[in-house]
Amino acid sequence: MTILSHSRLTQAGCDMVNLGPNNEKFREQAKEILKAKAGWMLALGIAMVILGLLAALMPHLATLAVEVVVAYLLIIGGIFTLIKTFRGSEEGTKLMEVVMGLLYIAVGVLLIMQPVEGIEALTLLLAAYFFVDGILRLVIAFRSSVPGGRFWPAIGGICSVGLGVIIVAGYPFDAAWVLGLLVGINLFFAGLGMASMGIKLKQL
Repeated sequence: MTILSHSRLTQAGCDMVNLGPNNEKFREQAKEILKAKAGWMLALGIAMVILGLLAALMPHLATLAVEVVVAYLLIIGGIFTLIKTFRGSEEGTKLMEVVMGLLYIAVGVLLIMQPVEGIEALTLLLAAYFFVDGILRLVIAFRSSVPGGRFWPAIGGICSVGLGVIIVAGYPFDAAWVLGLLVGINLFFAGLGMASMGIKLKQL
């Protein structure tokens, strides 16, 4: 490498340092951008907390809402899959994509037409998810070589498997409310996290 190339690299490095986090102007601009977003994060966090509480207090209604949302997402996904296929797709995969798009739409329509059966099916899928998630977490925990890195993944895995067992044990009687309750709890804690982040950004 020539001396000229070294000098150019050195100059570029100096420019990057000047534009780095130590530059006061850069830091002030970054703070202003983060503060501008803080209000929206705080508002969204509060909204999520409220929705989470409502879902937890009215789990039956929340479960039905989740089922309807999943149904419409499947229908929309199926329509977009078909549009993508007809606009241009490889000949070898076109038929498969058409079948997938139609299947998404059919399942979505069935969920809307048969909400009770749809809720029961989604509940079983949720139980299966918890089983798989828990087993994977336990495998990660036992294979971890990080000192002290096994405890929390193992606890998470046991809790996930435990939730799966609870859902299956109460099926189908608990199917009417379990989805809504879990979504409510998830929204509540996610909202708390987002709201606290918004408050911290406002304090910058």
